[in-house]
Amino acid sequence: MTVLPQLPIWIVYPLLFVGFFIAIFYLLIFFKKSRTIEKITSFPSITFMIPAKNVQTTLESCVLKIINQNYEGKISILIINDASTDNTVKIAKELIKKYSKENREIRIISREKSTGYKSHVLNFGLKYLFSKGNISDIIAHLDADTFIPRNLVIEGVSRFQEDKVMAVTSWMMPQNEKKFLARMQKIEYLMTSFYRYLLGRVDAVCIAPAFTMFKSEFLKTNRYDEKTLTEDFEIALRVKSKGYNIAYLDEKITTIIPEKFNELRKERVRWWHGTFQNMFKYKHLISPKYGALGTFFLPITVILGTLLMLAAALIIVYGVSFNTANLVHDMLLGWKLRWDVKIDFFTVSLFLSDTRVVLSIFALLISILFFSFALSKANEKVNFFDYLISVFVYGWLLIYFCIEGVIKYIFKLKVTW
Repeated sequence: MTVLPQLPIWIVYPLLFVGFFIAIFYLLIFFKKSRTIEKITSFPSITFMIPAKNVQTTLESCVLKIINQNYEGKISILIINDASTDNTVKIAKELIKKYSKENREIRIISREKSTGYKSHVLNFGLKYLFSKGNISDIIAHLDADTFIPRNLVIEGVSRFQEDKVMAVTSWMMPQNEKKFLARMQKIEYLMTSFYRYLLGRVDAVCIAPAFTMFKSEFLKTNRYDEKTLTEDFEIALRVKSKGYNIAYLDEKITTIIPEKFNELRKERVRWWHGTFQNMFKYKHLISPKYGALGTFFLPITVILGTLLMLAAALIIVYGVSFNTANLVHDMLLGWKLRWDVKIDFFTVSLFLSDTRVVLSIFALLISILFFSFALSKANEKVNFFDYLISVFVYGWLLIYFCIEGVIKYIFKLKVTW
């Protein structure tokens, strides 16, 4: 029987080094002094676009969160009905009657046929807004299943006072977090938001997710890309490519997340597919010209980090295969499996003398350190056992989604919303 050869050290160590480099960089950003944000003295008008397709269960809550903002300026809400077949339109019209007033205006427009792409809906809304004239100073998009805290608008508007800030987005957490997959995603969202918060401190944020505010002057000449599956990532990269920044708030937005495996898989495969689409489109951003975005986040975290994740998974699978093959080989030669494993000082010392083991333990400790930082910053509580499951089990699910997204992108297989 042929036994698999052991993986060379020169493959393992570079992967660990890159992982530690990324961790140390984020650690340095964490201790970077925060910038001072001045309070606003004027209150520019803002319009929220809400794409709405069969959202009868969440639309009213979403709209009320906007209506009740702690903001003196005018807030308009444009509900863009995307050929809904439930009571979405009826609810929207009731909201208009109940809550429209001088500085809180609600309107609804409808598309007769849905294409299934949010970018089409948002562009339909932008076309309507700019055709009417008297455009708000700021235009935001907000998913109908996403809910904003009371001070979000005033905090977001204050960031537009900074030089080169063209868009503002914010920390995001799940609204539903009781079921297993939701608990796993809560940890994922927590860490993702925390790292984006750190990137925001070095002007390297390049995502415009379920909520983002833009200066209307940008959207006047820039529409959402209708050819990509991740229009939020694409338009954020476009903002950066034109020399502007995206500010990141630590106000917590909540959003409804998938609770079933197939829904989660479909969403994540789309995210990965869209990531590769836009990385190739905006590969010119990998340059010192674009600061930490072009020298660290895109080349190191996104590209090298993804390769690192896939390589680490391959190494673990290879290691399990290597040990399993050796075990089967030895048993075929007559060796009998014994379970009387002795754990003593010598055995532990020998185990810990392996540099790879030491570095792996160190990596886990760094992961726990960042996790504690994120919990503190977000003022959230998470069961530590859930965290361990997310690291050692749920992480494999994310790797699977990544691999499927890569395969579908390479072979041009169909991916939909």
